[in-house]
Amino acid sequence: MKIICQASKNTILLFAWIPVLCGVSISCSRGSQPDSGTATSSPVGGPLVWETSSHPERAQWSSALIQIIGKYMPALDSASDITQFCPPYRNLSGDQKLNVWAEIFAATSYYESDWDPTATSVDNGTQSDKNTWSVGLLQLSVVDQKNYNLDFGDYFSDLQDPLKNLTLGVAIMARQIESYGQVLIPVGGSGLYWSTLHPGGKADQSAKIEAETGKLSFCQNSP
Repeated sequence: MKIICQASKNTILLFAWIPVLCGVSISCSRGSQPDSGTATSSPVGGPLVWETSSHPERAQWSSALIQIIGKYMPALDSASDITQFCPPYRNLSGDQKLNVWAEIFAATSYYESDWDPTATSVDNGTQSDKNTWSVGLLQLSVVDQKNYNLDFGDYFSDLQDPLKNLTLGVAIMARQIESYGQVLIPVGGSGLYWSTLHPGGKADQSAKIEAETGKLSFCQNSP
């Protein structure tokens, strides 16, 4: 499924972003990306929503995603609306919080790309310039790296690598939260990246994504 991302993502005002030092809450170099063949941990709540018997490679995505999220937790953890995805979030263990975020990204990628790492669309880009196309699991563009002051050095083909795509996507989410304080940007608000997380928007899937994280056993307890 091709979902149109924010219409203004290629015209972001750079002064809106808060500078972050490398190694603190935003990793700023290609060297911080996990190796595509490295599995480091597993979600404590069980397999993520994208894991199926017909796609065993996705278990590796899950393990790598947990590692990636861990590097950005100071920013992600500050999202004011994270309890909409998991009401008792503030009382969870560190591993459980990682699991909540991993499920958010896994569920979001379904509505962005149907879990197809090679998916592409020319939604807000131009046909002649692949750097502006939306590509991969989270439908990112090469130009997003410059727009969000992230120096991973990824090319179009790199963003068809699921782990590199997830790395950039998590970093962009961290930037959004640092600047706007939340995951969900309602209609009329600024700072939107993924239209699937745009309550009230035409492509809004936020309620379904929240329902997916709500299935986690530790998200079903009262806060």
